[in-house]
Amino acid sequence: MNAMNTLPDGFILKDGKVEQVKGGVLNPITQNQKLANGTWVMPDGTLKDVNNKTSKLQEGQLIETDGKLITPPNSAIPHD
Repeated sequence: MNAMNTLPDGFILKDGKVEQVKGGVLNPITQNQKLANGTWVMPDGTLKDVNNKTSKLQEGQLIETDGKLITPPNSAIPHD
C-alpha cells in the first residue's frame, strides 16, 4: 500500500512544490487554492489566512482542507 493513502485530503509540500492530496492521490497545483476556513494555499507553499497573514508550509507538512496543519512524525519539523 502506498504511504500517501494514509494522508488526509489537503495540500502537502513535496520537493518544494505543493501537491493536492485527494483520496490518497497526489497532484501538483498550479493555481491558488482556497480552504474551508478562508486560508489560501499557493503553489510555492505560501499560506495566506483571512487576516492576510502569510506563512509557509515546510517540506513534508500538510494542511487539511479545513486549515489544520499536520507535520508528519518522521519529519525534521519540530512538533508542538
